[in-house]
Amino acid sequence: MGSVLLQSITTAGLDGWSAVSMVNTPTSVTATADSGKGVVGADAGSESWYFIGPTDRFSGNLAAAYNGKLMLSLVHSETPSAGHVMRAPDVILEATCGHSLYLYDFATRGGDLSVMLNEDAGWIDSRTKAAPGALDFLGVL
Repeated sequence: MGSVLLQSITTAGLDGWSAVSMVNTPTSVTATADSGKGVVGADAGSESWYFIGPTDRFSGNLAAAYNGKLMLSLVHSETPSAGHVMRAPDVILEATCGHSLYLYDFATRGGDLSVMLNEDAGWIDSRTKAAPGALDFLGVL
């Protein structure tokens, strides 16, 4: 196993995590810390929202993470019914300028998850709606 570039352990508190809506605006969801479970959030079932990482660690030049892995543990206590399900990315990497990389169909599995931080891992470029190139990926990191 390689070295850890960034880490956030949330079993003792929020550790800087919060919740935002799908368009990066405030949400009715409140992120809370649940001892032993990490950061948790709940909604009424009609809102797409995300956990956003602590900006003191997950911002700035993170190009050293290129070809590394993003690893997380995720538990769904409830998933949307087969009714109206909005297709939204599960993970978003966003540069300061707004250029983003999206990862779809990742979090549906839950559990201990990892994905490579490179252009070959299924990421989608927000500008082209296609796989990013290496320089596009590095630009977002």
